[in-house]
Amino acid sequence: METILYFVRHADSVFVEGSERTRGLSDQGVRDAQVVRNILKNAQKRAVNVITSIIESNKGRKIVIGTHGDIMTLMLNHFDNRYGYSFWESTSMPDIYKLTLDANKLIAVERMWGNGER
Repeated sequence: METILYFVRHADSVFVEGSERTRGLSDQGVRDAQVVRNILKNAQKRAVNVITSIIESNKGRKIVIGTHGDIMTLMLNHFDNRYGYSFWESTSMPDIYKLTLDANKLIAVERMWGNGER
């Protein structure tokens, strides 16, 4: 049985001394980021297949799923494309989101972390 591990490094960016965390991507970095995005679509498809199966087999129940922020964002993005990079940047560790679904249709999202729980 093969195990395949993917390491993804950030795309090329313009070097500006002291701005490592806030600098944008170079033109090549933007092109490379699009390629990475296409590769990650496969991760989204796998995550969505799993979450759809879990929802289908647990209709009407409350389900807790532990996941990483990247995968959580990809799954949310499947239901509503407003959940993208800006959303991912706004998440914290830990974070909790309550999703209300009707079958596989997203009805509501409520952030439950960050309201003084710490």
